[in-house]
Amino acid sequence: MEYAHRFASDYDLTWWIPAEQPTSAVAALAALARRLGVPDAPDHAQMAAGLFDLLRGRDRWLLVYDNAERPDQLTGLLPGGGGGHVVVTSRWSAWAARASPLNLDVLARRESVEFLRRRTGSGDDEALADLAELVGDLPLALEEAAAYLDETREDLRAYLELVRDRSRELFGLANPAAGGAADDRDRRRVATVWSVSLDRVHAEAPAAEALLNLLAFLAPEVHRTLPAARPDVLPDVLAAAVRDRLDYNRVLAALGRYSLASVDTTAVGLHRLVQAVIRARLGRAEEETWAVAAVELVRAAYPNESWEVTTWPECERLLPQVIAVAGHAERLGVAGAKAGWLLDRASTYLRGRGQYRQARPLAERAVAVTEAEHGPDHVDVAWRRDELGRVLLDLADLDGAREQWTEALRIGEAALGPDDTRVGNWRDGLGRVLSALGDLDGARAQHERALAICEKTLGPESREAGACRGNLGWVLFKQGDISGAREQLELALEIDVAALGPDHPDVAIDRNNLGLVLLDLGDLPGAREQLELALEISEAALGTEHPDGGLRRVNLGSVLRDMGDLRGALEQFERAVEIGEATLGTEHPSVRRWRGHVDHVLTLTREREQS
Repeated sequence: MEYAHRFASDYDLTWWIPAEQPTSAVAALAALARRLGVPDAPDHAQMAAGLFDLLRGRDRWLLVYDNAERPDQLTGLLPGGGGGHVVVTSRWSAWAARASPLNLDVLARRESVEFLRRRTGSGDDEALADLAELVGDLPLALEEAAAYLDETREDLRAYLELVRDRSRELFGLANPAAGGAADDRDRRRVATVWSVSLDRVHAEAPAAEALLNLLAFLAPEVHRTLPAARPDVLPDVLAAAVRDRLDYNRVLAALGRYSLASVDTTAVGLHRLVQAVIRARLGRAEEETWAVAAVELVRAAYPNESWEVTTWPECERLLPQVIAVAGHAERLGVAGAKAGWLLDRASTYLRGRGQYRQARPLAERAVAVTEAEHGPDHVDVAWRRDELGRVLLDLADLDGAREQWTEALRIGEAALGPDDTRVGNWRDGLGRVLSALGDLDGARAQHERALAICEKTLGPESREAGACRGNLGWVLFKQGDISGAREQLELALEIDVAALGPDHPDVAIDRNNLGLVLLDLGDLPGAREQLELALEISEAALGTEHPDGGLRRVNLGSVLRDMGDLRGALEQFERAVEIGEATLGTEHPSVRRWRGHVDHVLTLTREREQS
């Protein structure tokens, strides 16, 4: 921040990017792309790519990636050229291979004294130096001390004694900056000065203290409206304040006066170290109370249908909150069912966006916390296993996916009976993985049973029945029953268009599979039409960097190859490999197959040139 301030005249553009989670970084880059006129798209990665193309032709820009965990988390998120600069802040030390590291120390004593003199107006340099020594010249602690003195107008030397007394009370130390590891010393410094300020807030503004307790269990930056979104899930001391907009603004103002949090028109920020200090001040019962409140607040705000494209902007905005509150719930062993639901929905969102590797740990945690809360045989555990099975199938872990759906089906049939809609859903999932494993008879049996359940419980025109018909049609196609496959896929397409609209991603799946059936029947123009429509729908809904787009391009390339358009086929195959390597990894079985298509077309091209 200081660098950006001092050298602001060197840049026409400066942008701050929260980088703790890759998805947050992508969202921030997409916001900058939108600001600079890059066409809006549902896929943030596509917008980030457009931004980098734009920046390559510009200079005098600065991107600041704040609190990046590790270098590998920024893979694909850094601009590849242009006349600008990138600054990354991180507590991770191994950046030398990617950047020029600059280790930041605490302030020099003279800088600390000057800072305090400027903030407090005191000319007592000896006392200012004593205070700087007491807080170890740590900027965060200096800022808090200065804010307290500025707000209370307390005598400097009296404040010094108060901080010393608090240090002895908390740690048995006269100087919290002395002894121990660096991180531990930092916590002592901040805990000491903050405990003094927090005691003052406790006496003057209990609601402000309550808001700090809530913020300590959320992500470091929270949208200003989130704490006030659902007062009914908050403890009474905070609920009453956030219900009234004027009272809520007064609470935020109190935090700002004491520099307890950064507050602007859109967000409230709390330093991670300060969050840790606040949590450490709470007893176990209070920690659990505020952790549960944070989980319930985010649970109430997070979209239920996180698989729908229209919910993705809100899912993206709340994803850091899900990760934060679920982590505290797991640590404390509270709110397991709600934390499991949040992790499940966040995994569903990431999977929908094609970020399967990021979704997997969330889906695995969702199973673990839900099972810990309810036991292994609860229906909610079956739902969590269903989501994990879907992620594993996308990652080509077929044995793992089969295990998850087998367990979900076992739980469902025991708890709900064999004819429940949810059981039909899990049979359909098991059929998909059996098909991928080559057990086509087993897959067909599961899909036929799932279809019968869905038609009986939800009706033959339901979205679920359409999905079952689509999956059954694909198995029939793999078994060689081309006419049966075409019948099922055309019915699935008709149902899905009616239920979801012509531009839904599921419709793209139907058209893709129908196109492959037409290809097998030798109807190349018909196959090309369906596959081009499938690609168009997929990219419009999911973006151009989604792995589904890679699959659509491979299938379209196959048609172009059979039509003799080798150049067009090669273009589609190469683009598919590019997408697949970026999203699925270079060793994913699908990506290896797609590279095989590239090699085959190159061979055909050489043969054509030689003949």
